Amino acid sequence: MKLSDYKLACCPRIDIAKFITSVHYAHNVNGVCSKICFKVTLRGKLVGAFMFGNPAGRTVYMKLNRVLKLSLISNKFVVELRRMVFIDNTPRFIESYFLSRCLKYLKQHTSYKHFITYADPAYNHKGTVYQATNLKALPRTGTDKRIVFGGKTYHSRSPNKRNKRGKLSPMAKRLREAMVNGTAIVYKVPGKYEYYYNLEQKKRTKRGSKNVRR
Repeated sequence: MKLSDYKLACCPRIDIAKFITSVHYAHNVNGVCSKICFKVTLRGKLVGAFMFGNPAGRTVYMKLNRVLKLSLISNKFVVELRRMVFIDNTPRFIESYFLSRCLKYLKQHTSYKHFITYADPAYNHKGTVYQATNLKALPRTGTDKRIVFGGKTYHSRSPNKRNKRGKLSPMAKRLREAMVNGTAIVYKVPGKYEYYYNLEQKKRTKRGSKNVRR
């Protein structure tokens, strides 16, 4: 199959949530903010998906200011790639090809100005796809922790998750209790590779996203 045989389209989260959960190494999309989603299909079959949304870190804009000499006051115009998955046996370079198409769409159809994404070395990821997409490498994040509980792995932020009323979520409470009584395992992970793309640069015509169905 050729890359041109595959189709990219915007879609609602529900169309790809189960697919991502089954294919992505985290096997979880709970708590993942997804403002814009895309699906990649071959003859109607779902073979890939993207979730873009608000940055997971509240102070991402501060790092961008420090490293790139920007003057952002919040994460309002920053979008993060929260999930990207493809099944096996797809053409070479399919990830970078469609990520590039997604970035063109974000550039031309949204108000976002800055794009970031991460590669997790804890899962043997170094960002090869992002390098192939010509994204700018930023300094790696600091070391972090992961929590293993109930057969699932949680981010270090999970015990601090709160609802709209500012109260700890039920899962956050369970994780805190498990960490105290020793039924949860906490371990350190290396810092992630971080990549950046300026969505404001080289704004041209809409040729790059003409085949993205909305």
